[in-house]
Amino acid sequence: MSIDTREFRQTMGMFATGITVVIAQTSAETHGMTANSFTSVSLDPMLILVCIDRQAHMASVIVEAQRFSISVLGAEHEWLSRHFAGRVRDDSQVVFGALDGITTLHDAIAALACTIEQVLDGGDHIIVLARVDAIQRDDGTAEPLLYYRGRYRQIAPPETVEPAQQPTSQAAGVEHEELSTENRARVYRRQSGWMPP
Repeated sequence: MSIDTREFRQTMGMFATGITVVIAQTSAETHGMTANSFTSVSLDPMLILVCIDRQAHMASVIVEAQRFSISVLGAEHEWLSRHFAGRVRDDSQVVFGALDGITTLHDAIAALACTIEQVLDGGDHIIVLARVDAIQRDDGTAEPLLYYRGRYRQIAPPETVEPAQQPTSQAAGVEHEELSTENRARVYRRQSGWMPP
């Protein structure tokens, strides 16, 4: 089956993500880049990964620097995301901070200072696997900036969201039963066979 790259992008856009800014510093420059291809990988050791386009200037900067930061943006930081995506050129409003000797964004709702463990091949991207050296976060009251279907979004206040109605087993054509497994996992059985929830 042939999949069109545009269709693939639109499909992946259905997965809502947070927005981060990656900052790396060499002897010659400090460079920042907006990224949403970021995730935690492991708790022990603490590892994260971020994916960077091979053609992006950041790809060479981060490999040379070996250390970098991830700044997680809050709901009011859309302008910072646009700035580090190269869509806004005014640097005067950007306030930088520092964590473990690495430049961060001062107003980020969370930040991580990282050291590269491996750089892996990811097709037209590089996959940067990194150890987390230090972390900081706000008091937990800030809301994140989200990205969904090519647009910036924010979490709606709970009172404005209608709770989803869970379909009944009959209406959904699904039977379920509790298995006597170690973790008491619930699985769903359809006529075509067993399927995970």
